[in-house]
Amino acid sequence: MVLFSTTVLGPGSPVFRGRAAELARLVRLCREEVTRYGVVYGGRQNGKTSLLFQLLGAVEQPTRLCRIDFQAIQGARPEQVFAYLAEQIDTVVPLGRDLGLIVSAPRLKARLNEALARPEVGRLVLMLDELGALPPASREALGNAVRSFFHDRLVSPPLQKLQIIFSGGVELYTMVVSEVSSLHSVCEEIYLPDLPAPEAVTLIADGLQAAGVEAALSETLGRAVYAQVAGHPYLTQRMGELLASAHAAGTALSVANVELAATEIVADAPPLLRRIRDDLRAHQLEEAARRLLRDRPPFSRLDDDMVRLELIGLAKRDGTYWAPRNPLLAAVFHQLLGVAAPTPEQARPATVAPDDPPTADQLILAEKRRRLHALELTAARYGIDTPPHITIEIEDLHREIEDLRRAGQASTAHPGAASSEAAPTPADRAPPAVAEPLPPAPTPPISKPHEQPTQPPEPGAKKPAPRPQGQATRAALPPWVPALVKVPAGPFLMGSSDADTMATANEKPQHTLTLPDYWIGKTPVTNAQFRPFVEGDGYRNRAYWTEVGWAWREKESIVKPGYWDDAKRNGNDYPVVGVSWFEAVAYCRWLSAQTGHPFRLPSEAEWEKAARGTDGRIWPWGNTWEAGRCNSAKDFFSSVGRAFTGRTTPINQYPSGASPYGAFDMAGNVWEWCATQDGKNYPYQQEDEWAEAYVERDFFRRLRGGSYGGVQKFVRASYRYYDVYPRSRYDYVGLRVASHSPLPGAES
Repeated sequence: MVLFSTTVLGPGSPVFRGRAAELARLVRLCREEVTRYGVVYGGRQNGKTSLLFQLLGAVEQPTRLCRIDFQAIQGARPEQVFAYLAEQIDTVVPLGRDLGLIVSAPRLKARLNEALARPEVGRLVLMLDELGALPPASREALGNAVRSFFHDRLVSPPLQKLQIIFSGGVELYTMVVSEVSSLHSVCEEIYLPDLPAPEAVTLIADGLQAAGVEAALSETLGRAVYAQVAGHPYLTQRMGELLASAHAAGTALSVANVELAATEIVADAPPLLRRIRDDLRAHQLEEAARRLLRDRPPFSRLDDDMVRLELIGLAKRDGTYWAPRNPLLAAVFHQLLGVAAPTPEQARPATVAPDDPPTADQLILAEKRRRLHALELTAARYGIDTPPHITIEIEDLHREIEDLRRAGQASTAHPGAASSEAAPTPADRAPPAVAEPLPPAPTPPISKPHEQPTQPPEPGAKKPAPRPQGQATRAALPPWVPALVKVPAGPFLMGSSDADTMATANEKPQHTLTLPDYWIGKTPVTNAQFRPFVEGDGYRNRAYWTEVGWAWREKESIVKPGYWDDAKRNGNDYPVVGVSWFEAVAYCRWLSAQTGHPFRLPSEAEWEKAARGTDGRIWPWGNTWEAGRCNSAKDFFSSVGRAFTGRTTPINQYPSGASPYGAFDMAGNVWEWCATQDGKNYPYQQEDEWAEAYVERDFFRRLRGGSYGGVQKFVRASYRYYDVYPRSRYDYVGLRVASHSPLPGAES
């Protein structure tokens, strides 16, 4: 088994880490209406090509993907570029005879129109990789052609099937920003930063454990590697290779071996270091690099030289300053460029010491800085046309990072104080809004009346815990309270075995997990069940929301789900859609306050057991696909004649697809939010995923279950949707509630 790899990682590679969010965005671009093309860029050997290979494995028919590597025609003239494009596209979508005649953009466009007009041809995705291999004139010609294709899709329907994704480094940045000045207006940009600390440390630790290194030592070595290379994808993998080789040779590993590995990498001068050196010369950036190493200039995206140093792989943002990307590269180029070495204090990396594990707050802070870094790079490309949601998130992240920084300083000044629990003063926070009482319920009170808060808690106070459920019960609950089904305590098989040929790497290894008994929604939450939350104080009472969720809601003026007024989706028995993870959490807290009973979102493990039972079956009904059991894209081929709906259906329409515990729509219809945050590897480790601190983290979260647009693979009970941004609101995403106990009077 390959433990580490410094080459391109193929589809489903277990060594591929840390790009789940970026991959999810690319998958979305491939599936949704073409309103923008895609641009993937970052420093050298940052995993751009590996990301495209993962996309090849993540998107299935009828979408056709064609990766075109321009390294194969390095230095090609424009006519050679269009001829090469035609040859490569023809292997996926036949373009007809005489391909040699296609030597210009108009001819290629005409052939594409003819090919894409055929009804059997669905979406075509062209992945244009390594644009830096083309000379400037060819890149400009290609950019002009792409803009033409994009604009002509408005009058030529076949071109609406065409999606284009660029991939490259500093040359692509130049192409988007200056040489082809309007290309940025038709592209959605995806910048690949370094791996965050948790991913980088886990990558090393998992690989070394697989090589036979003791778990605690593997973790320590992972932190030591991160301190040297700060999550650089290539250097992290290379360090792992050298450590694994030393262990295989009988060396007793220690932190000193990490330093030896760094010395060996520098002495070998791998292509990465040579390319950065050559890029400095080619782009005349040597003096800018000296300024970076010597002065650490203030951070600004207007400093184009620093941005280019970032994209050739030498610079990064460090707080309010530009800094060398990591200590290893800094040492190499201090010597190469003749810049005096920094003092020990200057050289100390802005990371935790190898023997001092990062705290939860430090990891959260690092993740927020990484996200901010990527967003600000995106905003710089848009300029004054930056979408509002990006601007809002940047403002939020600046505030949150500053709060965390202040909390960290306070805990340092007062060792007895816990920074993670420190509450901002009232002056740091906007005054709470006064909650309005919930309108009268359509039926009598539940069990006994529960007073609703007239004001949210004081700033800094914890969310109010649901009141204990009394002994009194009633025969029936209001219809807006979701029905629950019981999932008994005991073990179940989680994840996928090799017998499931559609399984992806993040579903493995299959393992046994034991859960206590719990109750889960019989169906996804419907519009009728969500309506009292909308019409009551759900969107006005801060007490129900996470801190970040409330700030987002206010900034965006969110007062109802994203598709609430869409007649095709707002039937009473249809699942509510267009809800973000923040709204899903707020709804669960609101429901808890209304009923006096604790509701929450299910964990990933709870969701999966409820969907498949204990025996590891692939779909809720068994291991054999049966058309007509769920609302999914596969129903287009159903022998029973039910056509692909292309939208949600009522929650009781597929009773034959119920899970072993009687839960409906756990395959297809809508994806469902889970409490689980990203980065959770298998074997699955249980924790309290509804704890205050866990829920308050502004991390990506998991979706489960598939939707009406998913094929067989994506509606499997074990399929783990790539981690999704908690602010996302899609017409194929809803929620299902869970609870630790049954609600008296409920159907459960």
